[in-house]
Amino acid sequence: MIFLSKHKIEYDRPGCIGCGTCPVLCPENWFMEEDGQAQFKKKEINENDFDSNMEAAKNCPVNVIHVLDEKGKKLI
Repeated sequence: MIFLSKHKIEYDRPGCIGCGTCPVLCPENWFMEEDGQAQFKKKEINENDFDSNMEAAKNCPVNVIHVLDEKGKKLI
């Protein structure tokens, strides 16, 4: 049995400018709402979703997406 660690997404939605980068880089977890702002599908992600969510966070021009490790430490 393989245990996949859980990471969490922290997102400051009011700060989102609606650029659309996150759903392009991580469509399995991010989408654009009708109001023009991004929204995530899952707050908790596993190792399979980690890399693409990290890319979305790294490329967010207003730094409103953060990935936290299983202990709550911000990785980005």
